[in-house]
Amino acid sequence: MTNSYYTKAAIELAKANRVGLWNRNRLVKALLSIKKDSPVVEHQQEVAATNVEQAEVGNDLCAVCNKPVSEKVRQYCLSNQQRFSGKVYCYDHQHNRK
Repeated sequence: MTNSYYTKAAIELAKANRVGLWNRNRLVKALLSIKKDSPVVEHQQEVAATNVEQAEVGNDLCAVCNKPVSEKVRQYCLSNQQRFSGKVYCYDHQHNRK
């Protein structure tokens, strides 16, 4: 289980050993399935659900490390087509694309 994402090698190893993987999105969905009557919990669930929905869109993930990026970072990459070739990169990987 991770609150981030798995590498391709980790996924292949898990399949070979018949181990289930839980990434950030699956973990959040499982946590959201727990019903609580607290307004604070309901608000946190709405925020988490929005984050999951945004992360599931391919253009909201870095093309190198698959980490979620903000809408502002996504727009920056897409508006600089010559530099990023229509791909989206997290802040760290943008600097490697000079």
